[in-house]
Amino acid sequence: MDSGLGSKFGRDDEELDMSSPGLLDESLENKPIPNDTLYSILNVPRTASAAEIRERYRELAVLLHPDKAAPEHRQAAETQFRNLQRAFEVLLDPEKRAVYDALGEEGLKSEWRVGLKGKSPEQ
Repeated sequence: MDSGLGSKFGRDDEELDMSSPGLLDESLENKPIPNDTLYSILNVPRTASAAEIRERYRELAVLLHPDKAAPEHRQAAETQFRNLQRAFEVLLDPEKRAVYDALGEEGLKSEWRVGLKGKSPEQ
């Protein structure tokens, strides 16, 4: 089954080189994801639907899976894959996505709950 990635980027006949320093840059390890990059990690617009996000995640998960990386790039691949998973988790959840769109990555660090103000749980 053709994922269509090659045709989108003009690379139908080229094989993706997972050892490329551009894809698996060790300098990205253990760095927080900057604001507004969850969309760029998945390469989707801010207006992307849940179906588009899910489809893009599946395509990238196959390409960037750490098991496909060369041993010397395994740790960087794991970091990239974790970032991909985080982007998918946040952008697929409507509540988390709304918080991220409004407040960025910092907004996700707090817990946001809707509740009745000034009343105890018994009331």
